[in-house]
Amino acid sequence: MLVLRQWPTVVGGVVAVLAGAALALSSLAAREPFPLVWWGLALAGLGWLLAAGPRLAVHDRGLVIRNPLRTVRVPWERFDLATARWVLIVWAGDVKHEVFGIVSHADRSAGRAGSPTGGVLGGGRLAGAADELSGRPGERAARPNAGPGRDARGRVTPGAAAALLTGAHEDWAEGVAEGVLVPDPDARVTRSVDPVGALAVLAVLAGALGITAAILA
Repeated sequence: MLVLRQWPTVVGGVVAVLAGAALALSSLAAREPFPLVWWGLALAGLGWLLAAGPRLAVHDRGLVIRNPLRTVRVPWERFDLATARWVLIVWAGDVKHEVFGIVSHADRSAGRAGSPTGGVLGGGRLAGAADELSGRPGERAARPNAGPGRDARGRVTPGAAAALLTGAHEDWAEGVAEGVLVPDPDARVTRSVDPVGALAVLAVLAGALGITAAILA
């Protein structure tokens, strides 16, 4: 399994979670005014929802999108297309699923077909071939450690991730055609609520209500 995350954003989210938790706990321990506790809860919740939690996992049976509040599992049997706007978008039939863990900063390049390196999943794109396409037309990774789903500078971008998914799906289709993999005719897209994300939402709501009550008091 390959997990794609934008680590600078993740680190910022983790820092926000730790800072918010520390603020809330220290305020409770010192018996300081409750607005600081609410601010801490809201900061920790937002840090997890917007940065620390979202990610994309790719494996030989499909992909798993973990967004702030919902987890979507898309099997390769139902995968149709991956495109890149300001965020990576996965299409399954007429339904699109945005991957909030992979957003565009300066690079708004569109996804394109995967690298010419072949191989069924595990031996091709997911193995991290050095010549993985970066997601920009005509451009290859300049660094040997750039890896799949990354651009020439080693960053996880929507364009590069779209290229990875396109190539990984092609590898899966090749494996099916060669009899290496067996498709599941009953495979379907599933959605579920992320329990940690739900707790983070409750923390944000509690923080917002507490801050509002303190202001109006």
